[in-house]
Amino acid sequence: MTIDRTIIATLVLVWAGCILAVAAPAEPSDPGQVLEYRLAWNGISAADATVEIRPERIGSRRTYTIEARARTNRFIDLFYPFRGHARTIFLANDRTPLQFYYDRNVRDVHYRTVVDFDHDDSRARSVYEKNGVTRKKLDLPLSELFDPITAVFHARRGSSAVGTEAGYDIFTGESRYRVELRIDGQGTITVPAGRFDALRITPTVMKVYADRRPPDPRLKNATIWVSQDPEHLLLQIRSEIFVGAVTLDLVSRALQP
Repeated sequence: MTIDRTIIATLVLVWAGCILAVAAPAEPSDPGQVLEYRLAWNGISAADATVEIRPERIGSRRTYTIEARARTNRFIDLFYPFRGHARTIFLANDRTPLQFYYDRNVRDVHYRTVVDFDHDDSRARSVYEKNGVTRKKLDLPLSELFDPITAVFHARRGSSAVGTEAGYDIFTGESRYRVELRIDGQGTITVPAGRFDALRITPTVMKVYADRRPPDPRLKNATIWVSQDPEHLLLQIRSEIFVGAVTLDLVSRALQP
């Protein structure tokens, strides 16, 4: 096992946190909010993440823009610097995705992925670039396909009863995944942002190929805790990795003016 593989797994959890760390106000006229998270690897601080939720409009359409940013700290920067920015835009009324954007620098290599959801043609089209050179283009049927962030807003509208299961087909612009979530318990959890009544969720992530759906080995024995109120705010993610475990905790939450 190399240190690089450990950090890759850590960064996967950072972005799992960014993807799941969304809680929207009821209407686009309400104020947005900013959530701050901290990730630790075996108790050692490794990275920080910020999620910003903005209710907006595109013409007459009410929308949400969700932006997530993550960066490794100075210690991790010594051997695996990472800076990432993800953004999604979707319609407020029915959570219909419009665009997903993911830009990141990993060890001085720049990657950029854009997914456009064309509802006139019912297609999801993506472009993936590495250091400014297009490496992959995909064109998929749009039916029941979500970007990672929009899928979470759909999940939040479901039942919060213990035993509830839900599944989503997710398109990142580079790959397809099947994500299944099961609420398997409840309890009280304390994170830097405070003490919360919470639901415990077990995720299963599978990469989708033409003929098989193997589990993603980077997410092992993971547990997600979300608040028990209607927002289902992400409080903590904990997962085993190659050596030890990583934990992502909610540090603070603030409304935007």
